[in-house]
Amino acid sequence: ILFYYYDPVRKIEVPNAIVFRTSLLKSKKNKNEFAMPAYGDDLRGKKEIADTDFWLVKTVLPSVGFRGQSAPINLPVKLQLKRRFNTILKKIGIRKQLNLHYNFGYLARRDAIVSCIKNKNIQTDISLTTMEQSWDPVNGKLPFVNNVFNNQYNICVSGHGNYSFRLYEILSAGRIPVFVNTDCVLPFEEFIDWKKHVVWIEEKDADETDQILLKFHQSISPENFLKLQKENRSLWEKYFNRAGFYQNLDQYFNLIKEV
Repeated sequence: ILFYYYDPVRKIEVPNAIVFRTSLLKSKKNKNEFAMPAYGDDLRGKKEIADTDFWLVKTVLPSVGFRGQSAPINLPVKLQLKRRFNTILKKIGIRKQLNLHYNFGYLARRDAIVSCIKNKNIQTDISLTTMEQSWDPVNGKLPFVNNVFNNQYNICVSGHGNYSFRLYEILSAGRIPVFVNTDCVLPFEEFIDWKKHVVWIEEKDADETDQILLKFHQSISPENFLKLQKENRSLWEKYFNRAGFYQNLDQYFNLIKEV
């Protein structure tokens, strides 16, 4: 069994190996490959907050947060034209794509963010940062933690690898991920119904994130809204801290036998 905790999605050339990896493309996944989580901090331990104040009540308008890196809100005209041309190429079956400078995850983040910002029925708490700001050991983490706990939802999209590190942090905080699926494979997806824990959005619909989020928010009762936050926290505690993942690895044994 091999554990590959890196961003690249390249094929791993190890004969007869069962591979657990963070970064996968579902459309190109091999039978011997399974997803593993990215081990982030337990954000609850980063925030001094009473248990009674830990959960957020449902409000009329949803609040969605994001603090991190993304393609810019205002894309250069040249880049917009390239994206449109790439869409046409894809529709007619041409695989070759023009270089867009930003990877697909950063562009999907941008699309989701823009759609929410433009919708007056969504309260947004969006702050785009540089890599230096994000990794600042003094000032980088606390603003992010506050952003997570101050909002009911947080936008989670793949970054340099095809997985969302943020997804697990949001679960640890007992908040609701707005997850944009960029051909991802999620850990324990064979056993967990992920669509019951996140607001699920396909990459092609990223620019409609606002409408999908509003539909979800309007359909969930205050009781189930509170329940979902608690279930997400429990999900992280059981499966997605480092110990939880390895303690539940035996669930894969029957699947591994079939490889």
